Amino acid sequence: MVVHAIITRILLIVFSAMLILVADLTTSLADSTALEPQWQYESCSWGWLVIHDSHASEKPFISITSPEDHSGILTAPFIVTGKGRGIPDGKIEVTVYNNAKNGQVYKALFAGMAQLTSVDQNGEGEWLLDVNLPDLPPATSVRVYAQFEAASSDVYTNLAFVDVNMNSAQGLPMVRIDRPNINEGVAGDPLIIEGTGSVASENKISITVRDWVTYHVLSEAFTTIQSDEVGGTGRFVAEIPMDVQPGTLVEIRASFEPLVDSGITPLYDQVTAVINPLEAHYDNLLVVQYDDRFFLSDGNCPHGEEELKGLNTELLTIDTVKIIRDETSPSEVVLSITAIGSSGCAALPRAHVARQQHGFAVTVYRDKTIAEKCVDAPILVPVSVPLYIGDGARAEIIVNGQRIE
Repeated sequence: MVVHAIITRILLIVFSAMLILVADLTTSLADSTALEPQWQYESCSWGWLVIHDSHASEKPFISITSPEDHSGILTAPFIVTGKGRGIPDGKIEVTVYNNAKNGQVYKALFAGMAQLTSVDQNGEGEWLLDVNLPDLPPATSVRVYAQFEAASSDVYTNLAFVDVNMNSAQGLPMVRIDRPNINEGVAGDPLIIEGTGSVASENKISITVRDWVTYHVLSEAFTTIQSDEVGGTGRFVAEIPMDVQPGTLVEIRASFEPLVDSGITPLYDQVTAVINPLEAHYDNLLVVQYDDRFFLSDGNCPHGEEELKGLNTELLTIDTVKIIRDETSPSEVVLSITAIGSSGCAALPRAHVARQQHGFAVTVYRDKTIAEKCVDAPILVPVSVPLYIGDGARAEIIVNGQRIE
Protein backbone atom coordinates (compact mmCIF):
# COMPACT_ATOMS: atom_id res chain seq x y z
CA MET A 1 0.00 0.00 0.00
CA VAL A 2 1.37 3.38 -0.92
CA VAL A 3 2.07 5.45 2.15
CA HIS A 4 -0.30 8.40 2.49
CA ALA A 5 0.89 11.21 0.23
CA ILE A 6 0.75 14.67 1.68
CA ILE A 7 -2.62 16.28 1.04
CA THR A 8 -2.65 19.41 3.13
CA ARG A 9 -5.89 20.97 2.08
CA ILE A 10 -8.48 18.20 2.42
CA LEU A 11 -11.00 20.02 4.54
CA LEU A 12 -14.59 18.97 5.26
CA ILE A 13 -17.67 21.04 5.95
CA VAL A 14 -20.17 18.62 7.47
CA PHE A 15 -23.64 18.77 6.08
CA SER A 16 -27.21 17.61 6.44
CA ALA A 17 -29.52 17.67 3.42
CA MET A 18 -33.31 17.74 3.51
CA LEU A 19 -34.63 15.86 0.49
CA ILE A 20 -37.99 17.22 -0.49
CA LEU A 21 -38.24 16.63 -4.21
CA VAL A 22 -37.96 13.50 -6.36
CA ALA A 23 -37.09 13.75 -10.03
CA ASP A 24 -36.61 11.26 -12.85
CA LEU A 25 -33.10 10.02 -13.50
CA THR A 26 -31.94 11.16 -16.93
CA THR A 27 -28.71 10.89 -18.82
CA SER A 28 -27.11 12.79 -21.68
CA LEU A 29 -23.75 12.94 -23.43
CA ALA A 30 -21.83 16.22 -23.36
CA ASP A 31 -20.09 17.06 -26.64
CA SER A 32 -16.33 17.68 -26.70
CA THR A 33 -16.10 18.50 -23.00
CA ALA A 34 -12.65 17.93 -21.51
CA LEU A 35 -12.20 16.34 -18.12
CA GLU A 36 -11.13 18.66 -15.34
CA PRO A 37 -7.45 18.13 -14.45
CA GLN A 38 -7.72 18.80 -10.72
CA TRP A 39 -8.39 15.34 -9.34
CA GLN A 40 -6.10 14.27 -6.49
CA TYR A 41 -5.59 10.62 -5.53
CA GLU A 42 -4.53 8.82 -2.38
CA SER A 43 -3.94 5.06 -2.47
CA CYS A 44 -5.61 3.03 0.30
CA SER A 45 -5.88 -0.72 0.91
CA TRP A 46 -9.53 -0.60 -0.16
CA GLY A 47 -9.02 1.49 -3.33
CA TRP A 48 -8.61 5.18 -4.20
CA LEU A 49 -9.59 8.17 -2.14
CA VAL A 50 -10.32 10.85 -4.75
CA ILE A 51 -10.42 14.56 -3.92
CA HIS A 52 -12.13 16.97 -6.28
CA ASP A 53 -12.90 20.68 -6.08
CA SER A 54 -16.20 21.19 -7.88
CA HIS A 55 -16.94 24.49 -6.11
CA ALA A 56 -13.75 26.35 -7.04
CA SER A 57 -15.65 28.91 -9.12
CA GLU A 58 -17.75 29.87 -6.09
CA LYS A 59 -15.05 30.28 -3.44
CA PRO A 60 -13.68 33.56 -2.13
CA PHE A 61 -10.11 34.17 -3.29
CA ILE A 62 -7.43 36.81 -3.68
CA SER A 63 -4.65 36.94 -6.29
CA ILE A 64 -1.82 39.25 -7.38
CA THR A 65 -1.57 39.71 -11.14
CA SER A 66 1.25 42.30 -11.16
CA PRO A 67 4.14 42.41 -10.48
CA GLU A 68 4.93 38.89 -11.58
CA ASP A 69 6.36 36.52 -9.00
CA HIS A 70 10.19 36.64 -8.85
CA SER A 71 10.35 39.57 -11.28
CA GLY A 72 12.66 42.59 -11.05
CA ILE A 73 11.44 46.16 -10.44
CA LEU A 74 13.70 49.08 -11.32
CA THR A 75 11.77 51.99 -9.85
CA ALA A 76 9.54 52.83 -6.91
CA PRO A 77 6.74 53.58 -6.37
CA PHE A 78 5.17 50.71 -8.29
CA ILE A 79 1.61 49.50 -8.74
CA VAL A 80 0.32 46.19 -7.37
CA THR A 81 -2.75 44.81 -9.13
CA GLY A 82 -4.87 41.74 -8.55
CA LYS A 83 -8.23 40.02 -8.60
CA GLY A 84 -10.57 38.73 -5.94
CA ARG A 85 -14.01 37.31 -5.21
CA GLY A 86 -16.24 37.12 -2.15
CA ILE A 87 -14.16 39.64 -0.19
CA PRO A 88 -16.09 41.22 2.71
CA ASP A 89 -16.70 44.92 1.87
CA GLY A 90 -14.14 44.48 -0.92
CA LYS A 91 -11.32 45.57 1.40
CA ILE A 92 -7.84 44.15 0.77
CA GLU A 93 -4.80 44.67 2.99
CA VAL A 94 -1.50 44.98 1.14
CA THR A 95 1.80 44.73 3.04
CA VAL A 96 5.42 44.52 1.92
CA TYR A 97 8.21 42.93 3.97
CA ASN A 98 11.90 42.50 3.31
CA ASN A 99 12.97 38.91 2.66
CA ALA A 100 15.28 38.69 5.66
CA LYS A 101 18.42 36.60 5.23
CA ASN A 102 21.95 36.39 6.56
CA GLY A 103 20.94 37.71 9.96
CA GLN A 104 18.82 40.60 8.66
CA VAL A 105 15.77 41.71 10.63
CA TYR A 106 12.40 40.83 9.13
CA LYS A 107 10.36 44.04 9.06
CA ALA A 108 7.42 45.72 7.35
CA LEU A 109 8.29 48.23 4.63
CA PHE A 110 4.77 49.22 3.58
CA ALA A 111 1.12 48.76 4.56
CA GLY A 112 -1.99 50.00 2.75
CA MET A 113 -5.57 49.16 1.82
CA ALA A 114 -6.98 48.44 -1.64
CA GLN A 115 -10.60 48.25 -2.75
CA LEU A 116 -12.16 45.63 -5.01
CA THR A 117 -13.84 47.33 -8.01
CA SER A 118 -15.57 46.37 -11.27
CA VAL A 119 -17.30 43.48 -9.51
CA ASP A 120 -19.18 41.21 -11.94
CA GLN A 121 -22.30 39.10 -11.39
CA ASN A 122 -20.17 36.32 -9.86
CA GLY A 123 -18.74 38.68 -7.25
CA GLU A 124 -15.30 38.77 -8.91
CA GLY A 125 -13.50 42.06 -9.36
CA GLU A 126 -10.13 43.77 -9.68
CA TRP A 127 -8.01 45.89 -7.36
CA LEU A 128 -4.86 48.01 -7.48
CA LEU A 129 -2.68 50.02 -5.10
CA ASP A 130 0.33 52.31 -5.42
CA VAL A 131 3.21 51.03 -3.26
CA ASN A 132 5.95 53.42 -2.19
CA LEU A 133 8.87 51.83 -0.35
CA PRO A 134 11.70 53.49 1.58
CA ASP A 135 15.11 53.71 -0.07
CA LEU A 136 16.53 50.21 -0.50
CA PRO A 137 19.92 48.92 -1.67
CA PRO A 138 20.16 47.55 -5.22
CA ALA A 139 18.76 44.03 -5.72
CA THR A 140 16.78 43.89 -2.46
CA SER A 141 14.36 40.96 -2.27
CA VAL A 142 10.93 41.84 -0.83
CA ARG A 143 7.65 39.97 -0.44
CA VAL A 144 4.32 41.58 -1.32
CA TYR A 145 1.28 40.22 0.53
CA ALA A 146 -2.41 40.73 -0.27
CA GLN A 147 -5.02 39.38 2.13
CA PHE A 148 -8.54 39.81 3.43
CA GLU A 149 -10.53 38.75 6.46
CA ALA A 150 -12.03 35.40 5.52
CA ALA A 151 -15.34 34.19 6.88
CA SER A 152 -13.95 30.65 7.11
CA SER A 153 -10.63 29.22 8.24
CA ASP A 154 -9.44 28.46 4.70
CA VAL A 155 -6.14 30.33 4.82
CA TYR A 156 -5.27 29.16 1.32
CA THR A 157 -7.84 31.38 -0.36
CA ASN A 158 -7.57 34.63 1.64
CA LEU A 159 -3.85 35.22 1.16
CA ALA A 160 -1.60 35.73 -1.86
CA PHE A 161 2.00 36.86 -2.17
CA VAL A 162 4.80 37.40 -4.68
CA ASP A 163 8.54 37.88 -4.24
CA VAL A 164 10.19 40.67 -6.27
CA ASN A 165 13.72 42.02 -6.67
CA MET A 166 13.65 45.76 -5.99
CA ASN A 167 15.98 48.22 -7.74
CA SER A 168 17.01 45.62 -10.28
CA ALA A 169 16.05 44.65 -13.81
CA GLN A 170 17.04 41.08 -13.00
CA GLY A 171 14.42 38.77 -11.54
CA LEU A 172 14.97 36.53 -8.53
CA PRO A 173 16.31 33.03 -9.27
CA MET A 174 13.62 30.38 -9.04
CA VAL A 175 12.38 27.03 -10.31
CA ARG A 176 8.68 26.20 -9.92
CA ILE A 177 6.57 23.30 -11.18
CA ASP A 178 3.14 24.61 -12.19
CA ARG A 179 1.70 21.31 -13.41
CA PRO A 180 1.07 18.60 -12.34
CA ASN A 181 -0.49 19.75 -9.09
CA ILE A 182 0.23 17.82 -5.89
CA ASN A 183 -1.10 14.23 -6.12
CA GLU A 184 -2.86 14.96 -9.40
CA GLY A 185 -3.80 12.02 -11.59
CA VAL A 186 -1.90 12.36 -14.88
CA ALA A 187 -1.34 10.51 -18.12
CA GLY A 188 2.01 8.79 -18.52
CA ASP A 189 2.32 8.66 -22.28
CA PRO A 190 3.84 11.15 -22.09
CA LEU A 191 4.03 12.76 -18.65
CA ILE A 192 3.81 16.51 -19.30
CA ILE A 193 5.59 18.80 -16.85
CA GLU A 194 5.13 22.57 -17.02
CA GLY A 195 6.83 25.20 -14.93
CA THR A 196 8.40 28.63 -14.56
CA GLY A 197 12.04 29.40 -13.98
CA SER A 198 14.76 32.02 -13.79
CA VAL A 199 18.31 30.69 -13.34
CA ALA A 200 21.74 32.24 -13.45
CA SER A 201 23.16 30.59 -16.57
CA GLU A 202 22.20 28.65 -19.69
CA ASN A 203 18.48 28.54 -18.81
CA LYS A 204 18.79 24.75 -18.45
CA ILE A 205 16.49 22.79 -16.13
CA SER A 206 17.02 19.15 -15.12
CA ILE A 207 13.94 16.94 -14.70
CA THR A 208 14.10 13.75 -12.62
CA VAL A 209 11.14 11.38 -12.13
CA ARG A 210 11.36 8.74 -9.38
CA ASP A 211 9.11 6.00 -8.09
CA TRP A 212 7.90 7.52 -4.81
CA VAL A 213 7.89 4.18 -2.99
CA THR A 214 11.23 2.68 -4.12
CA TYR A 215 12.90 6.02 -5.02
CA HIS A 216 14.16 4.32 -8.19
CA VAL A 217 14.89 6.79 -11.00
CA LEU A 218 12.35 6.25 -13.78
CA SER A 219 13.45 8.98 -16.15
CA GLU A 220 15.83 11.92 -16.46
CA ALA A 221 15.67 14.72 -18.99
CA PHE A 222 16.68 18.32 -19.64
CA THR A 223 14.57 21.23 -20.80
CA THR A 224 15.15 24.93 -21.45
CA ILE A 225 13.51 28.00 -19.96
CA GLN A 226 11.95 30.00 -22.77
CA SER A 227 13.37 33.48 -22.22
CA ASP A 228 14.87 36.16 -24.45
CA GLU A 229 17.91 36.48 -22.21
CA VAL A 230 20.12 34.26 -20.11
CA GLY A 231 18.84 34.40 -16.55
CA GLY A 232 15.48 35.77 -17.65
CA THR A 233 12.17 34.47 -16.35
CA GLY A 234 10.19 32.16 -18.62
CA ARG A 235 8.22 28.97 -19.01
CA PHE A 236 9.57 25.46 -19.43
CA VAL A 237 7.89 22.28 -20.65
CA ALA A 238 9.06 18.67 -20.66
CA GLU A 239 7.30 15.65 -22.18
CA ILE A 240 8.59 12.40 -20.69
CA PRO A 241 7.36 8.93 -21.76
CA MET A 242 6.67 6.74 -18.72
CA ASP A 243 6.73 2.94 -18.78
CA VAL A 244 5.23 2.23 -15.36
CA GLN A 245 2.21 0.42 -13.98
CA PRO A 246 -1.03 2.42 -13.73
CA GLY A 247 -1.44 3.87 -10.27
CA THR A 248 2.29 4.45 -9.69
CA LEU A 249 2.98 7.40 -7.42
CA VAL A 250 5.95 9.38 -8.75
CA GLU A 251 8.07 12.23 -7.47
CA ILE A 252 8.82 14.90 -10.08
CA ARG A 253 11.82 17.13 -9.40
CA ALA A 254 12.81 20.13 -11.51
CA SER A 255 16.20 21.57 -10.58
CA PHE A 256 19.00 23.88 -11.56
CA GLU A 257 22.42 22.56 -10.58
CA PRO A 258 25.20 25.18 -10.99
CA LEU A 259 28.85 24.34 -11.49
CA VAL A 260 30.77 23.33 -8.37
CA ASP A 261 32.42 26.29 -6.59
CA SER A 262 30.50 28.76 -8.77
CA GLY A 263 28.97 30.42 -5.71
CA ILE A 264 25.50 30.07 -7.25
CA THR A 265 22.77 28.54 -5.11
CA PRO A 266 21.12 25.35 -6.48
CA LEU A 267 17.36 25.62 -7.07
CA TYR A 268 14.64 23.01 -7.23
CA ASP A 269 10.94 22.28 -6.86
CA GLN A 270 9.18 18.94 -6.58
CA VAL A 271 5.67 17.49 -6.54
CA THR A 272 4.11 14.04 -6.44
CA ALA A 273 1.65 12.77 -9.05
CA VAL A 274 -0.15 9.51 -9.83
CA ILE A 275 0.24 7.93 -13.27
CA ASN A 276 -3.06 6.80 -14.83
CA PRO A 277 -4.70 6.05 -11.47
CA LEU A 278 -8.07 5.00 -12.86
CA GLU A 279 -6.47 2.36 -15.08
CA ALA A 280 -5.12 0.56 -12.02
CA HIS A 281 -7.18 -2.26 -10.56
CA TYR A 282 -9.34 -1.03 -7.71
CA ASP A 283 -12.41 -2.23 -5.88
CA ASN A 284 -13.62 1.13 -4.60
CA LEU A 285 -13.41 4.84 -5.25
CA LEU A 286 -14.45 7.24 -2.51
CA VAL A 287 -14.95 10.72 -3.96
CA VAL A 288 -14.97 13.68 -1.57
CA GLN A 289 -14.84 17.41 -2.08
CA TYR A 290 -11.80 19.57 -1.40
CA ASP A 291 -13.66 21.21 1.50
CA ASP A 292 -14.86 18.00 3.13
CA ARG A 293 -13.67 18.43 6.72
CA PHE A 294 -14.56 14.87 7.75
CA PHE A 295 -11.31 13.64 6.29
CA LEU A 296 -8.16 14.44 8.24
CA SER A 297 -4.68 14.58 6.74
CA ASP A 298 -3.36 11.83 9.04
CA GLY A 299 -6.29 9.47 8.74
CA ASN A 300 -7.85 9.60 5.31
CA CYS A 301 -7.70 5.87 4.55
CA PRO A 302 -9.02 4.63 7.94
CA HIS A 303 -11.84 7.17 7.74
CA GLY A 304 -12.61 5.99 4.24
CA GLU A 305 -12.67 2.33 5.27
CA GLU A 306 -15.31 3.09 7.91
CA GLU A 307 -17.22 5.17 5.39
CA LEU A 308 -17.43 2.27 2.92
CA LYS A 309 -19.34 0.17 5.46
CA GLY A 310 -22.35 2.37 4.71
CA LEU A 311 -23.66 2.27 8.27
CA ASN A 312 -24.58 5.96 8.35
CA THR A 313 -25.44 6.51 4.70
CA GLU A 314 -28.44 8.53 3.62
CA LEU A 315 -28.93 8.49 -0.15
CA LEU A 316 -29.44 11.73 -2.02
CA THR A 317 -32.19 11.96 -4.60
CA ILE A 318 -30.71 12.20 -8.10
CA ASP A 319 -31.97 14.78 -10.57
CA THR A 320 -29.72 14.28 -13.61
CA VAL A 321 -26.63 12.37 -14.66
CA LYS A 322 -24.47 13.49 -17.58
CA ILE A 323 -21.64 11.41 -19.02
CA ILE A 324 -18.78 13.73 -19.99
CA ARG A 325 -16.16 12.25 -22.29
CA ASP A 326 -12.69 13.49 -23.09
CA GLU A 327 -11.97 13.17 -26.82
CA THR A 328 -8.25 12.82 -26.11
CA SER A 329 -8.85 9.97 -23.63
CA PRO A 330 -12.12 8.23 -24.52
CA SER A 331 -11.51 5.48 -21.98
CA GLU A 332 -12.10 7.97 -19.16
CA VAL A 333 -15.40 9.63 -18.37
CA VAL A 334 -16.76 11.87 -15.66
CA LEU A 335 -20.25 11.44 -14.29
CA SER A 336 -21.62 14.92 -13.76
CA ILE A 337 -24.40 14.33 -11.26
CA THR A 338 -26.86 16.78 -9.77
CA ALA A 339 -28.52 15.66 -6.56
CA ILE A 340 -31.37 17.42 -4.80
CA GLY A 341 -30.60 18.91 -1.44
CA SER A 342 -31.38 21.91 0.73
CA SER A 343 -30.01 25.44 0.43
CA GLY A 344 -29.30 25.66 4.16
CA CYS A 345 -26.86 22.73 4.38
CA ALA A 346 -23.18 23.59 4.45
CA ALA A 347 -22.11 19.96 4.07
CA LEU A 348 -20.98 18.47 0.79
CA PRO A 349 -22.15 15.22 -0.79
CA ARG A 350 -19.88 12.20 -1.13
CA ALA A 351 -19.84 9.42 -3.70
CA HIS A 352 -18.81 5.77 -3.42
CA VAL A 353 -18.00 3.82 -6.58
CA ALA A 354 -17.96 0.03 -6.25
CA ARG A 355 -16.38 -1.72 -9.22
CA GLN A 356 -18.49 -4.63 -10.43
CA GLN A 357 -18.01 -7.37 -13.00
CA HIS A 358 -19.71 -5.46 -15.82
CA GLY A 359 -19.45 -1.87 -14.67
CA PHE A 360 -19.83 0.44 -11.72
CA ALA A 361 -22.32 1.03 -8.91
CA VAL A 362 -22.27 4.65 -7.76
CA THR A 363 -23.81 5.77 -4.48
CA VAL A 364 -24.29 9.49 -3.85
CA TYR A 365 -25.05 10.17 -0.20
CA ARG A 366 -24.48 12.12 2.98
CA ASP A 367 -23.61 11.07 6.53
CA LYS A 368 -26.93 10.96 8.37
CA THR A 369 -25.26 11.15 11.79
CA ILE A 370 -24.31 14.76 11.20
CA ALA A 371 -26.98 16.91 12.78
CA GLU A 372 -27.22 20.31 11.12
CA LYS A 373 -30.26 22.46 10.52
CA CYS A 374 -31.24 22.82 6.88
CA VAL A 375 -33.41 25.37 5.10
CA ASP A 376 -36.33 23.84 3.23
CA ALA A 377 -35.66 25.51 -0.14
CA PRO A 378 -34.41 22.80 -2.56
CA ILE A 379 -31.30 23.27 -4.67
CA LEU A 380 -29.34 21.13 -7.10
CA VAL A 381 -26.06 19.95 -5.63
CA PRO A 382 -23.23 19.15 -8.11
CA VAL A 383 -21.28 15.90 -7.78
CA SER A 384 -18.42 14.83 -10.10
CA VAL A 385 -17.26 11.21 -10.29
CA PRO A 386 -14.34 10.01 -12.49
CA LEU A 387 -14.54 6.55 -14.10
CA TYR A 388 -12.26 4.53 -16.34
CA ILE A 389 -14.41 2.46 -18.67
CA GLY A 390 -11.51 1.20 -20.80
CA ASP A 391 -12.71 -0.35 -24.04
CA GLY A 392 -16.04 -1.16 -22.44
CA ALA A 393 -18.04 1.71 -23.87
CA ARG A 394 -21.15 -0.28 -22.91
CA ALA A 395 -20.04 -0.66 -19.29
CA GLU A 396 -23.05 -0.76 -16.98
CA ILE A 397 -23.32 2.30 -14.74
CA ILE A 398 -25.79 2.37 -11.86
CA VAL A 399 -26.38 5.50 -9.80
CA ASN A 400 -28.29 5.11 -6.53
CA GLY A 401 -29.89 1.93 -7.77
CA GLN A 402 -30.95 3.21 -11.19
CA ARG A 403 -29.21 2.14 -14.36
CA ILE A 404 -27.85 4.75 -16.77
CA GLU A 405 -28.65 3.73 -20.31
